[in-house]
Amino acid sequence: MDPTYPVERVAHCHPKSILSEAYRNIRTSILLSTPESPPKRIIITSANPLEGKTTTLINTSITLSQTGAQVLIIDADLRKPRVHTVLNKGINRGSARGNGKGKGLSSFLSGNSSLWGVVRRTDIPNLYFIPAGPVPPNPSELLGSNLFKGMIQALGEKFDHIVIDTPPVIGFADSLILSTLVDGVVLVVTGGKTHKEALQRAKDALQHVNARILGVVVNRVNIDQSGYNEYYCRYEYYQQEDRRKELPYRAHRRGMSA
Repeated sequence: MDPTYPVERVAHCHPKSILSEAYRNIRTSILLSTPESPPKRIIITSANPLEGKTTTLINTSITLSQTGAQVLIIDADLRKPRVHTVLNKGINRGSARGNGKGKGLSSFLSGNSSLWGVVRRTDIPNLYFIPAGPVPPNPSELLGSNLFKGMIQALGEKFDHIVIDTPPVIGFADSLILSTLVDGVVLVVTGGKTHKEALQRAKDALQHVNARILGVVVNRVNIDQSGYNEYYCRYEYYQQEDRRKELPYRAHRRGMSA
């Protein structure tokens, strides 16, 4: 894998990798998670910090945009934002105008910017984002405001999917507040690390506010110990078959006769 690209952009930079395939599977699961129509507004969060929720969120959003859908990422983690550090890379400085400390979600919610003044275009087709902006002293109050609710409705008229990054569920009210405004929540946990009690606490807290949990993503799974090794080998086989099909006809003949 090219070390110049972060793992958060693997679905764009290395679309044929096994990681990218895993994120496409998450995309499929999300799109089929509701019987009436695919969920439009989604939160991707975690029980605890450092579970990989932002990595999962960005790559899943990239795979959604690869279907041709217009996708918007909102960094609503107004406590420790990170989306801008990934998505500002590759953007022309003149068009990006700012970063996590510049104008963003908190700027709009505090009345210091217009809505469309904080929406950024990424270098990935069909993918846009709103950075968090300056870290405010009252994140929960801003996210629970009527202005935020109206913002989500206005953005829903332009974008096919809105994917929201939030702080972890345990210890903060932000995710619980936002979960009442979206079509579903995806929880990210770390394989072999996240305690069952923490996951249960996060699940109970979300269900207490009647949030719709779409599913759980198990991150950083050891495929050698988890039963996924057969799937990995099978996927690598089909990847090799695809590469052989891309070779010129003469190369095929040489390979067959070797």
